Amino acid sequence: MIYNPKSDAFSKPAPTKFDPSVHLSLTGELPKQTTFEELGLEGASPLSNIAITEPFHLFSKEGVRELRRELFSDQVQDHFLVSRKSSAIICREFPATAAPFIHAAWNSPEVLSAVSKAIGVDVVPCMELDVAHVNLNFPYTNEGRAAIKALPLDPAPGKPQANKAELEAASAANMGENAIVNWHNDAYPIVCVLMLSDTTNMIGGETAIKASLSVIGPSYGTAVAMQGRYVNHTALEAFSAGERITMVCSFRPKDPLLEDSTDIRKLHSITKANRMNGQVASYRMEIMAKRFAACAAEIQNKMAALPLDNDLDGEGGEEVVKAAEFSSWLKSQVDFLEHTRVQLMV
Repeated sequence: MIYNPKSDAFSKPAPTKFDPSVHLSLTGELPKQTTFEELGLEGASPLSNIAITEPFHLFSKEGVRELRRELFSDQVQDHFLVSRKSSAIICREFPATAAPFIHAAWNSPEVLSAVSKAIGVDVVPCMELDVAHVNLNFPYTNEGRAAIKALPLDPAPGKPQANKAELEAASAANMGENAIVNWHNDAYPIVCVLMLSDTTNMIGGETAIKASLSVIGPSYGTAVAMQGRYVNHTALEAFSAGERITMVCSFRPKDPLLEDSTDIRKLHSITKANRMNGQVASYRMEIMAKRFAACAAEIQNKMAALPLDNDLDGEGGEEVVKAAEFSSWLKSQVDFLEHTRVQLMV
């Protein structure tokens, strides 16, 4: 049993420990990538030129089964289920104590490497509370947790529809209107959207990009990586599917010197204040500490490299810190702190 001090309760660990050789289905090949230039959004992101990828193999059937097992468990569904009228049922914020397999999987070097290579920049999960944001769309949602817990570990495909062409036209016509998730930009710089449902006979349900009105539909166990903070997108209405469940892991750049555009204010209404404030403050201060340490090291190295006769005339020697440039850098750090301040839930 695992003790969770936040809830003062015990939760059962996952029956299976994450094993990349069993639970992943990586091919080692890069997925097809769409650049910002191709979307008419040149220069939209400071992180990389890759806006979104085609679906790529990420989790095996065994891996998806374990993700679903933990997602449907009592310790997750009884404490971390959120309902929202404008979207599918949402399940999020569950910590590693409640979902050890899910957290181990998304934090594994193999998954981080696959997502980093796919999107063109090294990434790490932004915060524990959004390691796995799950959107659940399926019939009988009015039955709540009981209906979710009753879903099978191995999803069945939806029934083939005789009016397939009509439904495809309806899905396209309703783009952004009756969507599972409406047009939006994500709160986080980079996301990886994993399909946990069998999409064999699903009509619609794809991710649509507003800049090009193109649609991308991952299948069971495959994922799409996207710079969702910089790409306006939606999840289309799904027809003839018994369920549509996606798990979204949110990432930020691993390099603390790169821009972190995370803006979680839109998530305040579905997030616990103390949990969010603690995690936001922690990771943002960690970034700030690393930036100042890197800046100090650079200045110290420049000073150490000065020749011994640098200041023989007593005039101060060679310029080590360019005042205007350093002032501008300090201003950007003040802006970073101010952006952090407005993220807090008060």
